[in-house]
Amino acid sequence: MAFALIAQTACATPSNTRKLVEAEFAPLTEPSLPKEKRYQSILIGIVTPFEIQIIPLGTLRDGGAVPSATTIFEIGSVTKGLVGLSLARESLDRGLNLAQTYGALKLPSYRNREITWRNLAQHTSGLPRLPDNMKPDNPLQPYVNYDLSKLTIFLRNFSPQVEPGTHSVYSNLGAGLAGYGLEQLHKKPLEQVLQESFLDKLGMGDTRVHLDSDQQSRFAPVFLNGETSEAWQWKQESVLQGGAAFRSTVQDMMVLLKTMMGLKDQDSLPMVELATRTDFSSGPNSQIGLFWHRLKAENIVWHNGGTYGSTSFIGYDPDRLVGIVALSNTMIINENGVDPRIDEASIAAIQKIASNLGMERPIQVLKDYDRELEQRAGEFNKIPADPKSKKWSQLKLAHMYDIDQYMRNLFMGISERGFTEAESSFFQQGYGRRFYMMDWQNTQDLKALIRQHGWFKVSEWGAEADQQAWLLVQHADNEPDFQKEVLGRLSKLYSSRETNPKNYAYLFDRVASSFKDPSKRKPQRYGSQGSCVGPGKWEPLPIEDVANVDVRRAEVGLPPLQEYIDGFQKICR
Repeated sequence: MAFALIAQTACATPSNTRKLVEAEFAPLTEPSLPKEKRYQSILIGIVTPFEIQIIPLGTLRDGGAVPSATTIFEIGSVTKGLVGLSLARESLDRGLNLAQTYGALKLPSYRNREITWRNLAQHTSGLPRLPDNMKPDNPLQPYVNYDLSKLTIFLRNFSPQVEPGTHSVYSNLGAGLAGYGLEQLHKKPLEQVLQESFLDKLGMGDTRVHLDSDQQSRFAPVFLNGETSEAWQWKQESVLQGGAAFRSTVQDMMVLLKTMMGLKDQDSLPMVELATRTDFSSGPNSQIGLFWHRLKAENIVWHNGGTYGSTSFIGYDPDRLVGIVALSNTMIINENGVDPRIDEASIAAIQKIASNLGMERPIQVLKDYDRELEQRAGEFNKIPADPKSKKWSQLKLAHMYDIDQYMRNLFMGISERGFTEAESSFFQQGYGRRFYMMDWQNTQDLKALIRQHGWFKVSEWGAEADQQAWLLVQHADNEPDFQKEVLGRLSKLYSSRETNPKNYAYLFDRVASSFKDPSKRKPQRYGSQGSCVGPGKWEPLPIEDVANVDVRRAEVGLPPLQEYIDGFQKICR
């Protein structure tokens, strides 16, 4: 039986969330402020495991309507975060090596050290914030007419002054190049690349560069220092779209936030984990992954954005599972630069909401688990990696099996923690993200071992390795094609006892039952897969030729079906 996590929503209702948020943001839209210091409107989206809330402040224009969930705003540099997610998807699904030299254009090098994809995504390329030949006729439209020919001229004449990968200097140019590189890989516009990468899958239909007539009718007017401004324009040939071109709604951004927090679409978690793996220190309290930043002390993953008429922020605490989106149709620039108040209000609100939830007990338990997993991984990693080595591969299998069993046994003990209903629900959400990623990583690692060694035949590797590898496959429900591939291997081995015949039977039923996609289910052969249908009652899923099921079970060493069913009744409560 595989472990199946079912996320539950608790009945918690943090009644003062709105007050906490308004206390941070309302002063920014206060009508009594001088117009050059006032945000015309701010639309805030809050996401926790217990609630989703949208809070509008101000009006889209003086005397106008308040912004709504479907109002479309420019999101500026939050576009970079979208590009970072797409780069992660490209790496996972198409094998893009982020450490390899960027090849979409010839980039300048420093002492023969070439710029990589990761250098662009971590702002460590040595490229400037903007090319010095960006001289727009209209200063409010810096990007619209900047095309490939101008970019090529700049790159040909620019000489980096630092080695790539050593210094972090924020670069809209680098992000634009990353977006352009994705276009060249797919031979499609960036907007379409991101749609196909994850936007359409998540249902983010209003996150676009170019708006249709309906979307244009919902697009917010923009203001710069209190005066009417111009939304940035983008042509298909505007080559730096990856830096700031997208527009979106708070509704779409909250979908993205839920996905990144692991509260929606767990299949996207590997993409999110790779994009937000912050492994370069970009400041005393700041790290960066694939364009996504992390405040170390506050433990907040975030990105912000701004145009000459809008301000945006998206961020979340991955441990406390609190996130905020803030979109405004105003940009304020003062003598000190871009006004930071929306960023500051967002970060403060995340922290206050997290404190208000009062989930410190399950958070501490999850952190204890994290430390234990890190310790076990650290001990294993002391062994020099050698995938070609049989001994190392046996140790790797044992380590993966150890982690698998540790995580599954942890959840079985949740009832002994004395959690409230809300704490239990919160724990399940945080645990679910860790559990999914553990299974996913084990599956990737097992694939690599099988590619290197084939199946772990009992005569060559021993019964323990065969058993460990089978269990990891049995738990790879998110990759049914891999399970089918392994089943094909075991079908040639079980009769000669080079794999445990019982395990072959379990995996046959697992594949037939198709836990990933119930619409593809077929009758199982041995009756090993089923579920609780009531207190003290477990039933197998449909079985082919049920009259002879015990004959087939005996052939692979399984007890009679009724005896098997009786053994499960105690787990059904």
